[in-house]
Amino acid sequence: RHWRRFGGTLARSDGRVQVGGLPVRNARGAVEVSPEAVVFRQFEAETLGGVVHTDGVARDGAPEEGRLRLGLTPEAPMDLLLHLEGLNLARIGEELRMAGGLSGSLRGRLDFRSASPSPLDYTGSGWIEVRDGQLGTVPVLATLWKAVDIEPPRFRSAEVQFRCHAERNPGTFYIERLELEHPVLSVRGEGWIDMDGYLRMKATVRTLSPLSLPLVRDLFDVLLEHNIFGPMQRPQVRQRLLEKVSGDETRHPFPLW
Repeated sequence: RHWRRFGGTLARSDGRVQVGGLPVRNARGAVEVSPEAVVFRQFEAETLGGVVHTDGVARDGAPEEGRLRLGLTPEAPMDLLLHLEGLNLARIGEELRMAGGLSGSLRGRLDFRSASPSPLDYTGSGWIEVRDGQLGTVPVLATLWKAVDIEPPRFRSAEVQFRCHAERNPGTFYIERLELEHPVLSVRGEGWIDMDGYLRMKATVRTLSPLSLPLVRDLFDVLLEHNIFGPMQRPQVRQRLLEKVSGDETRHPFPLW
């Protein structure tokens, strides 16, 4: 007989497996298998000190039913909506082989689909939030701290919102918003990061001072803005005003604004 579809439940409470190079344990949920795809519903698994699950709560507080669909056709398409809760940033840094100096608790939401495993086919959006985080060894931020001559601070919160579109800008993530909050310091940024690790961003670093008043802040933001560009591991930082005055903006191959 030709089978078309069957289903069941998954509960792995002992031992560990590797998924995409990440250690996963205590996975559970409903699974449905067909010739076209494996579909997980009400899925939950522990990884990197936290939990990844399909069903969660949207940012407006409404319940949200996620999905995890892995295609079995030769193209191997993917479709997912996953919630991240309580992931350990230090553990993530270890998996990415980054130097010490990362800490904090991470949560977020990933909503992506792809016609193939290639990152060039990714379309979707997501956000990530870190609470009480130390981000000193992230290359982009480490270079920025050096440029503005401050020690890597411990942030009360950090948030990144991003999206990508396979047809409009294949292989590129647009960072819609980067926000870092500290009792006496804030950072705002936006820009693009390519899959090959090349980035083109601008960032404003603002300290708690009279510059924080709305009218004065708007007048002085141009003095505080920096262009960040180049390979992610060795980015360059240039003050935007100096580049405009000196005509030095042509230095980087993809002018942003």
